Amino acid sequence: MEPDAPRPPDVVEDAVARLCEALAVLETIDSGGMLSELPADSAARADHQRAVSLLAVLRRDLAHLRRDLLAAGDAQEAITRALARHGAGPRAQP
Repeated sequence: MEPDAPRPPDVVEDAVARLCEALAVLETIDSGGMLSELPADSAARADHQRAVSLLAVLRRDLAHLRRDLLAAGDAQEAITRALARHGAGPRAQP
């Protein structure tokens, strides 16, 4: 890994933060009622319903990804603690 490259836990934390921001945008759309009114035109109404359905799928997938990334970050931290506790660090190559 390059010296300036983020360590894996930093990458996970950054990804979780971005996912939280994306979920907040979805929450803002919902709480603001931005999609609460159906358009009068039947084609526009069908497009609206598809958009609402796609946002629900996106919210579910982002929430699952957030959960998985948090679990991966927890696992990485546990590995790091275990390695430190046992004095295991990067080994020198002969």
